[in-house]
Amino acid sequence: MKLAALGASAIALTLALTPPAKALDNVTRDYVALSTAAIWVTVACPGYEMDDLRKAADLNGVDFSTYAPAIYAGLKAQLGQEYDRNLLIPEVTREVRQALAMISTDVSRNKTKACRD
Repeated sequence: MKLAALGASAIALTLALTPPAKALDNVTRDYVALSTAAIWVTVACPGYEMDDLRKAADLNGVDFSTYAPAIYAGLKAQLGQEYDRNLLIPEVTREVRQALAMISTDVSRNKTKACRD
């Protein structure tokens, strides 16, 4: 019983001392959403080619080498594919999930229109 209480105390202390997740700034959040949409459109809509996501990151001051792998890993995780857990950034994964939910809603209404827009 004492061991369980000690374990619970250790977990509570760890949670209390863990810093909260850092929120993404607006530019990075937009980049994650647009990158997710660009990847989805390229895969799902015939005839579309993806713009250069590295250039978009550079133009908007987003660290491509940090966020691109996290977007890709988050996307694969959301789609139930194998992914490298070490590449995940929780805030990015949440944004990817949210972007996919919005895309899914648009596609369920009208895939042709979603691909065209």
